[in-house]
Amino acid sequence: MGHALVEEVVTHGRERRIYRCRRCKFTLRRDMPVTTTTRTYEHHGQLTRTREREYDEQEPVITCHCPPRAVGTGLANERVHYKTIKGTTNPDEKCGARCLASKGPTCDCSCGGENHGKSWT
Repeated sequence: MGHALVEEVVTHGRERRIYRCRRCKFTLRRDMPVTTTTRTYEHHGQLTRTREREYDEQEPVITCHCPPRAVGTGLANERVHYKTIKGTTNPDEKCGARCLASKGPTCDCSCGGENHGKSWT
């Protein structure tokens, strides 16, 4: 007896990211469209959930403004990494310039991450 699919929910959204070069500190915000499929299975009376995330666009190649340090060290974009923005809505903390110009991935203001790092788009 296999797992029986009970429910499948497909949602379309976006994952907000902050890209940053570790050396020159070049920063860019990018929203990646994502489709999430959540499936609920039943097996011997127990429910199990699985979640798959599929990005609707190819991962962008982000290049910074600093040159490679030496010949053979690779391309400049190897130093650009991203972190997903984690937002917590805090109605007592007004969203402002500090949030809009942020270069880090954590937001703790009234926007809940919606405006976080938008100066870098």
